[in-house]
Amino acid sequence: MFLELIKFHGYTGKYSGYDRNEIYYFVCAKLDPNEINKRKLLGIEIKYIRLGLEKGFDVSIYTKPEYDYAQMEAIYEGMEQGLDISWYANPEFDSFKMRIIKLGLEKGVDVSSVAKPELDSYDIFAEILKLIHEKEKLK
Repeated sequence: MFLELIKFHGYTGKYSGYDRNEIYYFVCAKLDPNEINKRKLLGIEIKYIRLGLEKGFDVSIYTKPEYDYAQMEAIYEGMEQGLDISWYANPEFDSFKMRIIKLGLEKGVDVSSVAKPELDSYDIFAEILKLIHEKEKLK
């Protein structure tokens, strides 16, 4: 493992504290360092890359520089839950919109009418709640 840490040395010098811990966990899991050497990442971003790789996910979906850590987290969580993340895995959705759409998917409602980046967060939220409420009334 010492040799793997040396490979990261030039890169880890740019990190401190929590971020270095995530790099350490990444190396301990024997994951490909090229996954995180592409750009400077926050420790939390490294964490979601590591967790995704450990679960066999295609992390290239959420490791794009256009995504911040909260968007990466929402996409990772959707993948972990087996949701169809294609509805919200779009850099045009902020993390709040992603989570609202994810909630709709978790509740089993059709999100096709609201999974549109041009819609306002409030409009998406209101429609998702309405759809969930309608579905619950049918039970």
